[in-house]
Amino acid sequence: MPGQGLPEWVADDESLSKEDVVVWYTQGVTHIPRPEEWPIMTVHQASFKIMPRGFFEENPVLNVPAPA
Repeated sequence: MPGQGLPEWVADDESLSKEDVVVWYTQGVTHIPRPEEWPIMTVHQASFKIMPRGFFEENPVLNVPAPA
């Protein structure tokens, strides 16, 4: 139904400052086998990546001294 899920959870605009954020990620993959793959099925990789945005005020390596 429209408005449920993420829009419903963020509707109150509650602050996340100094809070632990937990993400439950679920992924489903359907593989339709081909005759060429029988009796040994190949492996199909599936992945995802979570990258923070705005975690630091600036790039943390800017204060690293130059190599000698």
